[in-house]
Amino acid sequence: EDGSVQLSGANFLLENALVYGSATPAVSVEGNSIVLRNNTLLSDGTQIRKRGSGNLTVENNILMAGGSDNLCIQWDGGTLNSDYNNLVATNGAWIGNRNGFWEKLAYWQRESGKDLHSLSVDPKFANPASRDYHLKSIQGRWTTSGWVTDTVHSACIDAGNPSSTYTNEP
Repeated sequence: EDGSVQLSGANFLLENALVYGSATPAVSVEGNSIVLRNNTLLSDGTQIRKRGSGNLTVENNILMAGGSDNLCIQWDGGTLNSDYNNLVATNGAWIGNRNGFWEKLAYWQRESGKDLHSLSVDPKFANPASRDYHLKSIQGRWTTSGWVTDTVHSACIDAGNPSSTYTNEP
């Protein structure tokens, strides 16, 4: 219910994780050479809080922040490399906070120079009320009952960095 991850130190990789609940931040980072890749982070709170002088890479993630004054990315120091994400701010939340607070992706891109290939769209989760965060697909997705073909298709499918490794996909 209150998922959160704290990464402090050097050379961490958080990959293919689902972190959800009401804890804020979902991921707290302080260190060097930390990578967040292919994750889904969602809550009524801040998703990533970056502190300190180290560097952080954020790539191919879905970040959904909700609630007044919360952020998809809170960048409080160091170097941030962020792109090919889906950044969604709802209910008074912000996309990011570089050179101000930005509620729209275009403003965040302009002020931070980050996420130039990122999206800000409804990810079209299968059934978030039942905590099914698989992406809807007109090509089909696997469920415990077998294959389901949806009438809508998530823009997040195949929207990641084109140079990312894809050979592990089924």
